[in-house]
Amino acid sequence: MKIYFITCYYPVPDSGGDLYRDLMVELVSRGHEVHVFRPDETRYTGAPTTLQQTGVSVTSIPTGTIRSTNPVQKILNTMLFEHRLASETRRQADTTPPDLVIFATPPIHTVTAVRQVKEKTKCVTYLLLKDIFPANGADLGMFPRRGLLWNYFRNKEAKLYQVADFIGCMSQANKNYLEKHNPWIDSKSIEICPNSISPTPVHLVPPKDPDILRRMDIPKVSLNLIYGGNLGKPQGIDFLQAALEATRQDPDIHFTVVGAGTEFHKLRTFKETSGHPFRLIERLHKQEYHTLLAAMDAGLILLDRRFTIPNFPSRLLDYLDYSLPVLAATDVNTDVGTFLQEEGCGFWCESGDLQGFRGHLNTLKDPVLRQHMGLKARDALETHFTVKRSADIILAHMK
Repeated sequence: MKIYFITCYYPVPDSGGDLYRDLMVELVSRGHEVHVFRPDETRYTGAPTTLQQTGVSVTSIPTGTIRSTNPVQKILNTMLFEHRLASETRRQADTTPPDLVIFATPPIHTVTAVRQVKEKTKCVTYLLLKDIFPANGADLGMFPRRGLLWNYFRNKEAKLYQVADFIGCMSQANKNYLEKHNPWIDSKSIEICPNSISPTPVHLVPPKDPDILRRMDIPKVSLNLIYGGNLGKPQGIDFLQAALEATRQDPDIHFTVVGAGTEFHKLRTFKETSGHPFRLIERLHKQEYHTLLAAMDAGLILLDRRFTIPNFPSRLLDYLDYSLPVLAATDVNTDVGTFLQEEGCGFWCESGDLQGFRGHLNTLKDPVLRQHMGLKARDALETHFTVKRSADIILAHMK
């Protein structure tokens, strides 16, 4: 079977584990021919390029920066990607028509390409709903819920759902939200298809290496916490800064933040002006990041408290993969906290609740408890978030 996958992000060159890369490799391992279409954020002009990577054909389409940039440039370059993507997928469908098109949000601007390929080839279309836009933009104050921009993006979003034969949501709360706010969608087409990875074989998980803490100037304390991932508006960086200040005098706790994004400069300025000893790292090779994860005691999930849409952050999976208990400080609408509590692998508090956050930190200082929760974390990953499970869910519709 020939499969197209359209996404805003796919790692090139191959840098190891990634939820989209792992899923495509899993599909290839089952004998399917997979072709990925992605934006090339390093170029504005030029022809698309195609390379073979881990058995997957990857076409990169010049668009300029889409992710870590200002909102205006992000919108303009995303619209450029929409136009060039439609042209390239239409061209390739003439010679290699797909049986299945999988596409992911963000962005919502892939709808033109998916619709044209579907009309041309009569393929099955499957949407991986990783982001609900424009609602999330309105939550963060990017634009009002009424007006020109809202109506434009909401129309795009509706067309995206219309062109999808099936929609895979990240969690039950995600599914409930989609059904409530889009009652015209056939509920039989909506299901849960969670974020997923290929779990690292247990024997390949790096042992705790105290030397990496020394090399990265991280003190050895009772509770070493790590946040790894995007540092943007959705993460509610103001609360992270408040939490850093609130725990500053506790010698048993240390924070390490690894990531990049539009709010990185805010954290860097905070560190420079306050003199806070938390560790801030903008870039790490994936292998080195995983070695650092293995040396940590717990992972952090952060989301802005204003969200009304129920996000389910994919960075959770790396923490579970490396048997780390998780502390989540989020809005009240996501069910990631419910998941952590039901699985016994973490704690939750509302973003902004410093007292609750500090209480959970004090509980996590217990190494015996952390070990117990870490084992449950790994079990939860293997039960709920493997690419084998995601592939089964998607391919079931092709029978």
